Amino acid sequence: MKEAIARAVGVFSLVPVQVSCHNTLAMKRTILSFSGNWIPALALAAMIASTNAAENPWLGAWALTIPGGGAGWLGVEERGGQLQASLLWGGGSVLPLDSARVEDGKLVLTRVHAIERKDAAGKAVKTQITETITATANGDDLKLTSVKPKANGAGEDKSEFVGQRQPPLPPAPDLSKVPFGAPVPLFNGQDLSGWRLVESGAVSGWSAKDGVLVNAALITTIGFILSCTLCYVLAVQGLRRSQGQRSATPRLIAIDVASGFSISAPVFWMFTQFLAINLPGLTDTGWI
Repeated sequence: MKEAIARAVGVFSLVPVQVSCHNTLAMKRTILSFSGNWIPALALAAMIASTNAAENPWLGAWALTIPGGGAGWLGVEERGGQLQASLLWGGGSVLPLDSARVEDGKLVLTRVHAIERKDAAGKAVKTQITETITATANGDDLKLTSVKPKANGAGEDKSEFVGQRQPPLPPAPDLSKVPFGAPVPLFNGQDLSGWRLVESGAVSGWSAKDGVLVNAALITTIGFILSCTLCYVLAVQGLRRSQGQRSATPRLIAIDVASGFSISAPVFWMFTQFLAINLPGLTDTGWI
């Protein structure tokens, strides 16, 4: 590749030219002179750019179907001559991977997980394990294999999943040039007139109270405190899973429930007792 670039550059040369003005003043300047092979040179330059793209088929965005059928996303880019990759695994945020490289025609990605395990004395210690994801590309299709050491250090977990290249995002629209029509009121402030369920036999969780459109089916069923506690537990469990940590042990669930209750109960008390604020359809459901 370097030799081809050298040949392409070689068709251009700097040639000193002597220029005389009024036979009294001589000036010497250096100009860029094109040889007669400039057309093949441009064609070669275009071929080099195309070859570089073909040599790096990993760049771009990939939609992933991760183990279990969930959705994921992989982004690969080149910065300063080095590959960098980011990953979305099921949920949460897009996070940068720890390394990305091409090895033996395959894309090799690594991500480090912080875990907690017991040492020989039975004491819980924090450590890290490295998951390695190896990908092979066939056009716009990607096949990936994940190898991750088990949290207890005994063996590895191996899983396979697939991905597909996504087209580049179009330019962002200029919203100042987008014509807008007259506003359409969606809620009349009194009831659900004009609204309907997508599934006719389903139970609606929406209601109108004191001019507010609320969806509090869970809260009206089990109460404010328990609803907030449950949402906290689900959020923390999902965060741990997205980071590859153990999440469903009885001890962790008990800790999460206690933490969620200790947060939601003071919030309820602060609104209803200290601030004397009632949220329609929410805080009037009571403690349980």
